[in-house]
Amino acid sequence: QPLYVLGGSLELKASNLELAKAFCMKAYEMDRRDEALYLVWPRVEAELDEPDRARTLFERGLEHHPFSTRIMAAYAEFEATEGFDDAARELHERALNIDEASPTADRHRAAWAALELDAGQVLAARAILDDGDALAAAVAAAAQPQQAQQGQPQQQAQQQ
Repeated sequence: QPLYVLGGSLELKASNLELAKAFCMKAYEMDRRDEALYLVWPRVEAELDEPDRARTLFERGLEHHPFSTRIMAAYAEFEATEGFDDAARELHERALNIDEASPTADRHRAAWAALELDAGQVLAARAILDDGDALAAAVAAAAQPQQAQQGQPQQQAQQQ
């Protein structure tokens, strides 16, 4: 089944949209809960000029994977491309509320800040980016005492 999703992704990149859709439909028949499917199939539908179908598929993906920040990132990018900036903002905020330190968090912050800049909201964009900087600083500060503690037993053992 992952091969069908991969095939769909490959054909999407090659602009063979009907074949990409066929691969995605086959993958859906085999496992309708596959997260990767909901990263590819909605994009295929969007490229086929079926935005409502793409939106439905993104929503279905989030029903199956409500904490998938990857699906939220793809969905937000789609909504921004379609001109629905408020929907994109909500998706970025939702993803950051799930996990500010997820692998996609910086992507969400950057995309959300870009939306704000495009709308002329410089202060809002700065606040979004500053929140990310503050989180990164807090994580780094929290890691330092742990690293120092991990080094102490070695130092004590070497001194004895």
